[in-house]
Amino acid sequence: MAAAYLLEKVSWTGISSDFKISLTSSRTQQLCDAMTVSKDLMLGLLLAAGGRGSIGVGGGGSTSELTNWDGTKKNTGWGI
Repeated sequence: MAAAYLLEKVSWTGISSDFKISLTSSRTQQLCDAMTVSKDLMLGLLLAAGGRGSIGVGGGGSTSELTNWDGTKKNTGWGI
């Protein structure tokens, strides 16, 4: 269901043929149907996506600094 929703939102601009669009869409759906995701993994992913997990998703730009979910710089333990 989630894959179908996301595929509906995809911009197919720049893909040269209906065959490529159809193949990409059907193969994505097949792969998603074959996957099994545990409830624990889903909970972790949902927490991370909501910004409440311990995964820093913020970028540091070109400096690649580690950041917390709220954008503050992570303490690396190296005194930096």
